[in-house]
Amino acid sequence: RDRGSKAFREYTAFDWCALFLPCLRWLRTYKIKEWLLWDLLAGISVGFMIIPQGMSYANIAGVPSVYGLYGAFLPLAVYALLGSSKQLGVGPVAVTSLLIGNGIRAMVPGSENIDNPNSPGSLAPLQDIYNHKVIQVAFLVACMYTGVGLLRLGFIVRFLSHSVITGFTSGAAIIIGMSQVRYILGYKVPRANTL
Repeated sequence: RDRGSKAFREYTAFDWCALFLPCLRWLRTYKIKEWLLWDLLAGISVGFMIIPQGMSYANIAGVPSVYGLYGAFLPLAVYALLGSSKQLGVGPVAVTSLLIGNGIRAMVPGSENIDNPNSPGSLAPLQDIYNHKVIQVAFLVACMYTGVGLLRLGFIVRFLSHSVITGFTSGAAIIIGMSQVRYILGYKVPRANTL
């Protein structure tokens, strides 16, 4: 017990800040001359990929494309300051976009008639309601993620079996692929909750 309290008392102000901002820990050992060029190259290539990806995920979620750009870049900026894992990928994903799109569509009657969220035409007031609901869901999820992170509850994911995660991901991939057929073939297929 004395050893733990002694280590606790030896924390400097920088150590306390690094406890809440993990980027301060790795900035101490960052080798600018060796790593900066490669990190910039990686950032540029990820930027080229995430722009169309974020826009298409926004389309799947049923919101204007600019929301996908916000959803692509803001999490990266926040995670660069607060994140501690080198392997974790943050940003929009197809499964989340699909879940949000179907969930909010059920909450906003008539939103299934909006074909293009970027220019909804006469359905603009309905699209605004839809956008507000998506923002509210995003805020609630961010609060829950922050709570899970502060309480260190990430270990709960270990209780999800590999087969459950694989099945969920495969089902979502099929649904997303089928929803994109209308763009590939030029058909106008109405949105539905079932295949």
